[in-house]
Amino acid sequence: MADETPKQPVRLPLSASTAEGAGALSVTITEATIAKVVEEFYTACRADAVLGPVFAAHVHDWDAHLARIRSFWSSAILRTGTYAGRPLEAHLAIPGLAPAHFSIWLRLFRQTVERCCTPADAALFMDLAGRMANRIMAEAEVRKGR
Repeated sequence: MADETPKQPVRLPLSASTAEGAGALSVTITEATIAKVVEEFYTACRADAVLGPVFAAHVHDWDAHLARIRSFWSSAILRTGTYAGRPLEAHLAIPGLAPAHFSIWLRLFRQTVERCCTPADAALFMDLAGRMANRIMAEAEVRKGR
């Protein structure tokens, strides 16, 4: 596989609201950063007593899943356009998925990005992850009410 890491890291301004009062921060996320976050995060998810069984029931090809998730984050953060999935629909198709699952997911994700990333990079990952979790849970509530 060819190295897809950009020569220069992506630098995005973050507002104080995103990065807990830090003002404009320099974000330096690369494909290598994304790969490390994805690998370590899903290792933690698989070991978690609540999330592990959910992933075990729904993910049968971990290599393909991790590649898809790396592609998602690459598209979301680096704007590579490599992801063509439907994350909202994929998550809503999981029976019994509840806000408690997303609370654990976000806690594990925060722990991972804080361990693997600079504070600015972690803030960007968490901003996007939080918005994604909120969107999925809001849509789940709308569909329940139908």
